[in-house]
Amino acid sequence: CHGATGLGDGPAGPALDPKPANLPSVAAQVGDDYLFWRISEGVVGTSMVGWAGVLTEEQIWQVIAYIRTLK
Repeated sequence: CHGATGLGDGPAGPALDPKPANLPSVAAQVGDDYLFWRISEGVVGTSMVGWAGVLTEEQIWQVIAYIRTLK
């Protein structure tokens, strides 16, 4: 959904309403604790599902580390 560079331009993105977030932009404005919560719980009213129970806590932290590399 977010695409390879996290810009929200992945293959599924155009079909979603609202469009997926621009991860580098979001990450520049929030802390890792917020990203952990968002990834774990998802976002009500969007296609962003919660990944808690699917990903381990360690895997979610790995996703956050990856998001932090996006520019």
